[in-house]
Amino acid sequence: MSNSVNTQIGGATPPATNSGAGTKNNKSKNNKGNNKTQIRTSAFNFLPVITATFIKILPFALYVSTLIESLLFNDIRGFFIFLGLLLNDCLNTAYNYITGRKDNEACAVVRNMYSTDEYLVLPTTHTEYITFVTAFLMTSMFFKQVFNYGVFVIFSVLVGMTAFLRVSSGCKDFIDAGYSLLLGAFKGIVYYVLVKDFYEPEDVTPEDHWLEKALKKIMPKSDADDFI
Repeated sequence: MSNSVNTQIGGATPPATNSGAGTKNNKSKNNKGNNKTQIRTSAFNFLPVITATFIKILPFALYVSTLIESLLFNDIRGFFIFLGLLLNDCLNTAYNYITGRKDNEACAVVRNMYSTDEYLVLPTTHTEYITFVTAFLMTSMFFKQVFNYGVFVIFSVLVGMTAFLRVSSGCKDFIDAGYSLLLGAFKGIVYYVLVKDFYEPEDVTPEDHWLEKALKKIMPKSDADDFI
């Protein structure tokens, strides 16, 4: 009895063990490590990734498609568009060098997987690429007095998608996107005016393919059809 009293009065009580709390903390840490969100591939996240990737490589696609079109089909018109894209890149490269413009990492199209500091940014913005070609083709239709529904719809969608995705990726803001749209349209119009006498003869008309026929049934042919 005395020993127990002395132990309680004079002796220090042993500290309480926190084994239960430690076990709970370890379990919670393990649960946090095991409960990592797993991203599953589905159409809802696969299609946006494919679309963003397509827009990212769109400048290369324009180069390749115009060059192949001119070589395979013996069509000089594709080569003139290829040459226009090349000249536009040369002008923008010289402008960026003179002004000392710094590359934006968010605009990179190719990255070094072993180094975060090495990436490739094109001298021309994606929006200016597609706007340049669109303005060139639209100006061609204006001078020929022929409206190609397929070209108008496809390139209008591409211009809108390109501007939106480049803004959403942090490559530029809406002001920069608008500037690229205006600059690309201006260059495309001027370039067509310079080469229109060599781009195509007067008797060449766009091919009336299946997409053109389908869109003509949907879109009005004249202003008078708007009231029908």
